[in-house]
Amino acid sequence: LALQRSALPKWMKEYFQWHRQRLDEIKQSNWTWTDQRVLISRCLTNDRCGGTADRLRALPYFLALAAKTHRLLFYRWSRPYQLEEFLLPGPLLNWTVPADLEVTIRSQGERGPHIRMDNLMEATHNETDWLVEGMIQEVFSPAVESQMVELGEEMEKHMFEGRLHHDVFWGIFVPVPGLQHVLEYVMENLNLVPNEFISAHYRAFYPGEAFRETRSTEILRNTSINALHCAMAVGGKHYPIYLAADVIGALQAARNYSKQSGYRVVSHIDVPRAKGIPLPSLDRNAPHLNFAVTSDPTQLYPVFLDLLILSLGRCASIGSGGFGRLGAKNSFNASCYNLHTEHKRPRPCPTPQDDWVEQ
Repeated sequence: LALQRSALPKWMKEYFQWHRQRLDEIKQSNWTWTDQRVLISRCLTNDRCGGTADRLRALPYFLALAAKTHRLLFYRWSRPYQLEEFLLPGPLLNWTVPADLEVTIRSQGERGPHIRMDNLMEATHNETDWLVEGMIQEVFSPAVESQMVELGEEMEKHMFEGRLHHDVFWGIFVPVPGLQHVLEYVMENLNLVPNEFISAHYRAFYPGEAFRETRSTEILRNTSINALHCAMAVGGKHYPIYLAADVIGALQAARNYSKQSGYRVVSHIDVPRAKGIPLPSLDRNAPHLNFAVTSDPTQLYPVFLDLLILSLGRCASIGSGGFGRLGAKNSFNASCYNLHTEHKRPRPCPTPQDDWVEQ
């Protein structure tokens, strides 16, 4: 994907350049890490990490804090695996913790991460604390938004509009080769082209969701179809829809609707299974990163696969939870989205007219 680096804010370009230069200087010198200033987004065994979106959606805030306080930003995961099992540093930022820094951190004893934005902000501004680690899940709350005003231009409004977030995400994270292969296989077999499809996400098992409370197949079907209607309403009738969901029944309902209506709706269940391609299960619901237990990290590829595909869409239909919202922000146009769920209940979108259908 071609990144529009020229469109990055000035402060961000300067930070990425400073980060690269600083790492090079540390490698070439005898400096110790305790003489540096470091900020780490952390998820270790006993940390409260949450799911995929909980761990990654705070990227803009960590970037802004690191730039404002002149700290080197890294990602440090161990639960259930290192982030590098799924994503690698992209061309904009080398966020992998250097081996000697890991040794230094462990030699000083693990400290609990900051889990509140106000505490994290206070710690990063403390010049006597060389290492600050955090895992922030509350980034979308009004209280946090007001706190971020202190960071001034680093949190420019357009960070959450247009395709800037898309370029930042894809410039900082790239799939590992195995996951990249799966992504290309799925996109090719579903005939999906980046920026030429609409994404939809339905988290049926999100706490408080009607399906989770009732296990009603009718609710599952109706909510899934409404998510598709909301995708058509925001993205138009000319584009296919990719649906990601945590329940196989939602994908099956979307497939049946597609056959009956003529609208092109696809998901991973439409992809031919092939040896050596770790695709999502056809008979089990999607795993959740916070609760998954597996001895093979490729079994969690489906989690990141859906996020990456959502991040390649042009518009999005999103419901409960942060996963779909993160995918929408990472898309080619973070401003082009529709809510198919509000307050954990369906937000009805217009039913497409028959003359909309295009085979």
